[in-house]
Amino acid sequence: MGIRIGSACALVALAAAASSARANMLVNGGLELNPAYSIPLNPGFVTAGPVTNSTALPGWTVTTGTVDVVPSTYWQVKQGSYSVDLVGSPGTGSIRQLVSGTQNNTDYSMTFDWAPNPVVQGTDETLTTKILLIQAYSMASATTVGGMIAQQVYFLRDGNRTKQNMQYVSDHFDFTATGKTMIVVSAVEPMDLPSGENAGNMYMGPVVDNLDLELASHSQPAGETVPEPASLAVAGLGAAGLLVRRRRVVKN
Repeated sequence: MGIRIGSACALVALAAAASSARANMLVNGGLELNPAYSIPLNPGFVTAGPVTNSTALPGWTVTTGTVDVVPSTYWQVKQGSYSVDLVGSPGTGSIRQLVSGTQNNTDYSMTFDWAPNPVVQGTDETLTTKILLIQAYSMASATTVGGMIAQQVYFLRDGNRTKQNMQYVSDHFDFTATGKTMIVVSAVEPMDLPSGENAGNMYMGPVVDNLDLELASHSQPAGETVPEPASLAVAGLGAAGLLVRRRRVVKN
């Protein structure tokens, strides 16, 4: 019995190590609303900017324009209870986060889900191509942003999306860190806008959710790969089987 308990404890420890090794390096990567805020009945979401509702997204800073923190009661989210429209009400916006723990000359990958805002509000922005920009910056010091180390632009057409069927697309952003890193996620003025449209009165942008930043798989040091929890469970069953078999052999 003692051997079995010890084996179980070892498996739990390995599972915890696996979970830690694959932990999301972003704070609030799910873009959940600060619990101190409540959703107003009208318009049904929280608009945040550098000054107004600036603490609405824990872990993130709204750096330019405004963004809308939108609940699942308003439209479909990918995970959790909220997603973020990077074009606020109104105007293009951006969010950023200083990531702790990134190492120099090491590759990282951020996966995320996104979709165009399908709602018609104020102006006709349907059937436009929404543009998402993600950038990574090095830090010259603890408080000073250095140079940009990577950027990627993503395009999606509105198409036949609805609030009930956002049709989120999974994508990724890869970069090689040069020490401490700043991640910036922002909206860019859409393509195919109606005549006279401009960034100042846009309402519908790229909607992001479920951001997960981890060490790139090929950057895992040799000999330090930790098995997934599911694999650990299988290994545990195998070990338990061997123990039972051994006990039977001894008993016989």
